[in-house]
Amino acid sequence: MCSLILLRDLDPALPLLLGMNRDEDPGRPTEPPRRRDLDGRAAICPLDLVHGGTWLGVNDVGLHCAVTNQEGREARDADASRGLLGLAALAAGGLDEAERALRARLASRAHRPGRIVLADATRTRVLRFDDGGLEVREDEGRVLFLTSRHGTEGLVLDALDDLARRLSAPVPAAVACRELLALLAGATARTVPDGEPWPLCRRGPGRRTVASSALAWDPEAGLDGATWLHAAGNPCDAEGYVVTA
Repeated sequence: MCSLILLRDLDPALPLLLGMNRDEDPGRPTEPPRRRDLDGRAAICPLDLVHGGTWLGVNDVGLHCAVTNQEGREARDADASRGLLGLAALAAGGLDEAERALRARLASRAHRPGRIVLADATRTRVLRFDDGGLEVREDEGRVLFLTSRHGTEGLVLDALDDLARRLSAPVPAAVACRELLALLAGATARTVPDGEPWPLCRRGPGRRTVASSALAWDPEAGLDGATWLHAAGNPCDAEGYVVTA
């Protein structure tokens, strides 16, 4: 179960903060985030070495993209990897262009069911796709919390409001990213309406949390001003959990 958190307008120097836990088979090979050329557009993103896609990134026009699976929706072996949609979005020159590119790709070939969050300096857009088609909605809130199992409505994360309040005072981007990584590693949400606990960090065996990232964007500094802390390993466990900028 991937978990995604987006915080907006914390202060003028920190307009967008994005964090994500990636749940996957721990044996699946990946490359950590680095600067890449995507059809002539610069972006920072990790890479899945099995299918060549990505699950999180930001490009040189400040477009952020996060990709999750959609639990409960069956995928077929012939379906294309949803991570390739992430790369297609990051190669775009803005949010609207990215949506058009994704619509074209989804119309031309079936992809594994999932959700994609697109965000720029002022807008957040959530796309959900499966064999039933594509749904798109604008999210106008300052806080977005989404998981691959529950979407945006099945869980409540009380600790998120506390984090937003703490970060409303000016803090360095690296500090904000570390705070968000700590929340992704240790927080427990509750299901709606029954209130059952749901840890954001998932332990094994099998599929479990294999990486955690937090990304802060400074639009005045461009891509070189992005702060990205990436933790390879399961953040539930201190062993093997190393944060690298």
